[in-house]
Amino acid sequence: MRIARLPVVVGLCFLFALPGVCEEGRVPIFEPVTLDGTATTLSSKYVVTRDIAAQAFNVTVIRLIGTGTEKIDIDLNGFSLAGFPNGDFPLIDATNVASLTIRNGFLFNPTLQNCVTIDSASVVVLEDLKVQQGDAGLYLFRVADFSIRRNQINGANSSAIYIANNTGSRITGVIENNSIRTGGQTPILIQDASDSVLIRDNRILASSNAAAIRVNSGRSFSIVGNKITGGSEGIALFSGSDFHVLDNTVTNGQFGAISLNSMSDGVVQRNVVSDYLNGIELSGSSRINLQNNNASNNFIYGIFFNSTSADNTYGRNVARGNGGGGCAPQNAAAPCAGPDVCDQGTNNSSFGDNMGPGPGC
Repeated sequence: MRIARLPVVVGLCFLFALPGVCEEGRVPIFEPVTLDGTATTLSSKYVVTRDIAAQAFNVTVIRLIGTGTEKIDIDLNGFSLAGFPNGDFPLIDATNVASLTIRNGFLFNPTLQNCVTIDSASVVVLEDLKVQQGDAGLYLFRVADFSIRRNQINGANSSAIYIANNTGSRITGVIENNSIRTGGQTPILIQDASDSVLIRDNRILASSNAAAIRVNSGRSFSIVGNKITGGSEGIALFSGSDFHVLDNTVTNGQFGAISLNSMSDGVVQRNVVSDYLNGIELSGSSRINLQNNNASNNFIYGIFFNSTSADNTYGRNVARGNGGGGCAPQNAAAPCAGPDVCDQGTNNSSFGDNMGPGPGC
């Protein structure tokens, strides 16, 4: 008599009734695994069914190798993935997929490697993860479109969320509703080119080593509603344009709460910044509109335009109780000369209604 052989997933479902697996046809992951799309056709859905720990220093718990066409969902299902002490590999390492979602679990990597590394993907979603330690918590390289939301990230040695791209193409995405506490480098770092990126409603406690949020060479991006404590800077932007910084609360850091460096054509509105060296500072930046910000109780200036900033406008800002630093405008007609607002730039203009003690501001 011929004996019927059930497929592995169906057999596991039949024998053990794995919760959440059978009814959706998801493939279980219960030990370190390599999913190699160059050798076999991969499933579209996977689910972790137990806590998994790497048992050697050179083990990645989930390694995914795609061909560029796979669309994959990995549900950690509330379980944890743990790295090997002093190991040298990420917990999850994915390469060359069309789309990848990883969600709902705990990642702990007591090494100098990342918790999640993703290289070359069209769309990535990382959500509802609890991430502990690791070099970078979530590292995305050459990912065209990403959503990173509702994650808790603690103790990353470098950046909690690190987006890098060296292809010259633009990237887009959203980073929202994450809670980040790190003793390492910049909690949210976007390198190289970015386009239409939204960083919204994150709660960040940063160390003094680097900025809490840093964007390099960004265009058409928005930083909105974040609550930031600490950092060498709160929000630091470099060599970008067409941006919005709105409704953020930034307190208790070192240099500039909002620091704009070689930026142009942006809007900075309704932010509350305090207890930094300067509240809002512009260096080499132009055509930026500052309105309705509260930049009070900083150690030197509430708002500071350095000598290389030009053609900016500002109005209806509150700037009081700042320490002042002997502001010396190079333009005798500069409307604000400290101690709360210091304009050392060229052709900047005030609406004349900023709420600071300086006459004409």
